[in-house]
Amino acid sequence: MTSCGDRKPQEIFNAVLGNEKMNSAKVIHAEDQDFGECCIWLHFTIDSIELSNEIKNCTEHEIFSCDSIKFEAKWWNPNKMGKGIKCYTRHLDREFEEFYVNKSMTEVYYQNYLQ
Repeated sequence: MTSCGDRKPQEIFNAVLGNEKMNSAKVIHAEDQDFGECCIWLHFTIDSIELSNEIKNCTEHEIFSCDSIKFEAKWWNPNKMGKGIKCYTRHLDREFEEFYVNKSMTEVYYQNYLQ
């Protein structure tokens, strides 16, 4: 998939989540949305305290299996994080965010949907 403007993974992260409160984030993979597509996809590691602060106002959902989730990007697969995955969701003005988080809260698969 070609990215809009060919942004680098860290640039994609910074555009949707980058702020001074998430300095420890290391982007493993990112995929920008193509023109007319709905989503931005990220996979990153982060300090658990920084992540906790970022998702504190999100709605938490216990995930027993991600088997029912449609993986648009082949590399985007929260199941790789093992058991204990939780999903945190947040609605913004015209966006919907999902954070799939591992048990230790140090690894995240993230989706940003335009509504």
